[in-house]
Amino acid sequence: MAVAIIGVGININQSAFDPEIRNAVSLKQVTGKNYDAIKLSAELHKIILSKINELEKGNFTKLFEQYNEKLFCREKTVKLKKGNIVFETKIIGVSQSGELITKDAIERRFGFDEVEWVLSREL
Repeated sequence: MAVAIIGVGININQSAFDPEIRNAVSLKQVTGKNYDAIKLSAELHKIILSKINELEKGNFTKLFEQYNEKLFCREKTVKLKKGNIVFETKIIGVSQSGELITKDAIERRFGFDEVEWVLSREL
């Protein structure tokens, strides 16, 4: 029997973060609304169980496509940094092996932690 343990961390109603923490944001900051943490966790639990059920049914391809459809900044041009080089590229998706797929002059694939997001305030 295969077992996986996952952890999810979501900043819910926090309105300020230590400036030393890069890229931290909360649902409240993004939506402008306050959330009931217990209700939100129950909804998240229900969604996660439904996705696990889909996987158990063998619907990996469907879930993978849904993931890529909702991927943050998909089809948008962003600034990434690899080593000391900052470049603009378009987010295309994520491969089945977890690589970030981008396209500029050529299609590129990046493994975990190979590139980092460059926010405009860092330029």
